[in-house]
Amino acid sequence: MNELDRLYAELLRVGLVVLRQANDSGDHEWVRAEVDLLHNLPGLLDETNPERHRHFWHEERQQYIDWLSAHGSAEAASRMRTYYEPIWAQLETLVEERFGLVARS
Repeated sequence: MNELDRLYAELLRVGLVVLRQANDSGDHEWVRAEVDLLHNLPGLLDETNPERHRHFWHEERQQYIDWLSAHGSAEAASRMRTYYEPIWAQLETLVEERFGLVARS
């Protein structure tokens, strides 16, 4: 597994942990935001189409961040910082190197 795929797989793994925490909290909006963020990640593994990576980075990830800024709880924000931001920092570098797509973030 290459490094980009490893990071997407790690994002999905930790995302399922966060999804469980969202579900346990009873916050259905948070659950929906997590599902929206995570649902296309399996399809990014071994994906060579740069547009799919761009869409995840600039659309799906950004929609999650925007939702969190507007409606998210302190718990959801904490989980993003703890679980997602470290992976996103690594992903940003790899996606930019491989596809030249991340400059807008």
